Formats: sequence, C-alpha cells, structure tokens
Amino acid sequence: MSYNKWKNVQLLHHQHCFHSSPKHKNTKALEKKSNTGSAVSVEPTFVEITDEYGVRHRLDLKVLAKDDTWGAPSLLVANVSGKSGKALFSQDPSQCITCELKGEQLKKSNESRLEILRHLLSTYMDIEIDSEAKERSQMNLPDYTPALKQKFVEEMKKESKDGLLVRHSLSISFHNKEAQSSIPSRSFLPILLTGYTKEFSTVKYFEELNTSFIGRLVVFCEVLSSTMNVVLGKSPLEDGIAVIAIRQREGRGCTMFSLQLHFSASSNMGQCLPFLQHLMSLAMVTAVTGIPGYKDIPLRLKWPNDIYLNSNTKIGGVIVEASIQGGRVIANLGCGINLSNTNPTSCINAAIREYNAATKAKLAELTYEVLCARIFNQAEYFIKRFQENGADEIIKEYYNYWLHGYE
Repeated sequence: MSYNKWKNVQLLHHQHCFHSSPKHKNTKALEKKSNTGSAVSVEPTFVEITDEYGVRHRLDLKVLAKDDTWGAPSLLVANVSGKSGKALFSQDPSQCITCELKGEQLKKSNESRLEILRHLLSTYMDIEIDSEAKERSQMNLPDYTPALKQKFVEEMKKESKDGLLVRHSLSISFHNKEAQSSIPSRSFLPILLTGYTKEFSTVKYFEELNTSFIGRLVVFCEVLSSTMNVVLGKSPLEDGIAVIAIRQREGRGCTMFSLQLHFSASSNMGQCLPFLQHLMSLAMVTAVTGIPGYKDIPLRLKWPNDIYLNSNTKIGGVIVEASIQGGRVIANLGCGINLSNTNPTSCINAAIREYNAATKAKLAELTYEVLCARIFNQAEYFIKRFQENGADEIIKEYYNYWLHGYE
C-alpha cells in the first residue's frame, strides 16, 4: 500500500478477500467497467445509512490509499454530511494477526505503519499525537520511600510463582535493572525498581504529595492497557498504592490512574462502600478548585460519579470494584479526568485558558504530577473525615459542586 509519503508499505491486505477475486464470477464484468483495469469498479463517493432510531444519514467517502497490487481501497475516511461525525476505515488486519502469521517481512514495516496511523489520527481525527511516544513502555516504581518499596516487593515475591505475580489479566515481574527485564506486552508487565522517566517527574509529584499512605507507593507507566489491570487480582496489594498512566490502550472510563484502598469491614467506609465513588469524585474536583485562585474553574459533579465542565461537557469519572477478604474490604478505584487533551470534548487546562482569557488572570496550567498528588491529598483527607464523622459533612461539600444544583 502507498499513502502520502509512505510507499509500498507491507500489509496483510491480501490475506483477506476484501476485494474482488480473480475467481469471483463477477470479476470480469467489473474489470470491463473499470477504466484502470483494476478488479475494483466504480468507487462510491457517499453512502446512506439508517440508525437504530430510523433516522437516515449520509456519509461522504474519500479513499486515502489503495492496495498497490489490486487497486482496492485500503484506507477510507467517512464524514457525516452536515455534521462533525467522522470515521476512519482500514483494510489492514495486522493488529488482529498473531506474531507467527506476521513474519519478518511484515515486521519491517512496523515503523511505517505506526507513522501512518499517527498521521491519520492527527490529520483526519484531530487527535494530538506525541511523535516520540513509544508503542510499549516499561513501568517504574519511583524510589521515594525505599523501606515501603522494599517491603512491598518482598510481600509480592511471596505471592509470586516462578518470578511472576499473577493479577486478574496480566502477570508482573520486578527488576532492578532495565537490561534484566523482558519486553512488555498486553499480558506481561515488568516493573523497574530503579531509574526514572522523563514523562513523569517524581520530584514534582512528591513535593506536592501530603499524605500518610495514599500515593506513597506509586507505579508509573507511559503506556498501559489499563491501570485497573494492575490492581485487580485475588491477592491484595499495598493499601494506598497508585498506578498512573499517561496513555492507555483501553480502559473502562479511560482511567488516568487506579488506587487500591483497604478498609475494615466494620468501619464507616466499610459499612457504606458505595459512597466511596462520590468521595473520590469530590476529591478530583476539589484538587483543582482548592488551589488558590482556581475556585471559579467550572468543575461540577453529576450523580453518582461523573465530572463535568460547566453543565454539558463530561471530562471524567470514577469506577469502584470491591471485594471482602476476611474482615477487610479491598477497594480498587479507576479514576479518570481529562487534563490536557481538548478532544473529544474539553479538558481542565482548556478551562483554565478560557478563564484566563475572560478574567485577565494568569493561572498556570496543571501537570499530571501536581494533579495526581493533589487528588490523593484530597482523597485521604475526605476518607479520614468520613471514617471519623460519617457522611453528613462531606455530603454538604458534595452539594456545592452538584450539577443539579445549578440547573
């Protein structure tokens, strides 16, 4: 396939009969109608579809690339006529084929195919792409509290079998040096116990963090399938451990980080676990509005666990999965809030820029390190209040940001 500046890129197009075959009974008729001699006849410029409500929509089509052998469309962009909806279609099934089927020839085109994907997403879908982002990324366990980290690793090794800590949908191993670790995959994550990453400043993070246990032990990964895959599992991890990812390949609620928290089943929190999602969403909002000068950034809460900008733009949310082991509740929280990507809706930093433009203020945009640390500070603060005094005081604060109170 050839697309833009990329020529003769190897794909698996020929593995599937997406195009007319020489053996197809209608191929000759199609060839006669084609001016190019290709097995593909007239390419439609639009198609009409009917949605589940019976409403008809017109999709305007544009072929972006063709198969070099057959001339069949390999890349296609579709725009909903008169609306902003759009979609990209590809005939390359490489991501669905096992490594054994790909072969060395296909592997040689991996870099070109990734470059094409980045170009398509940025050009046609208006998605911001980090040109230096790696497809796979090892995880780091920052060395801020060595004793806590060492204790955690020793406990996890007791739960490991053949050097692997098996979680819900992946296996984890611990390494002191990068050279010792294996290549990460969707089902395997090596965690480096030393080193650092330029994507996440542990100095900024721990300077802002003011907790006794939440976020004191943090696992960071630049790219991860889902942070929840790390905390979910039969055996509990450390109380307060945080797993942070900048980018996720998947993820329920597009979570930016996950936490694991432990409570006594007889405590206030253990007796009212559903309230944890409200408490956490409140922590995420007040982590921003609690900064001096930021109280008017229009973050709101929609029952039960959605985070909005103003009244119509959802930018975040919380999910909670819990289990009881003995007299202890193990709660796994997946939390996400759009900090700096304006697509597909909006984000916190965009709201800060808009506020600055409207008020002539000079509020600084937030970083992942500062936001995560402040969220953990607020979460621990609210949990402590809830454990000591129950829900009444926190409910009053929750209503200050309750979206329905502004309608």
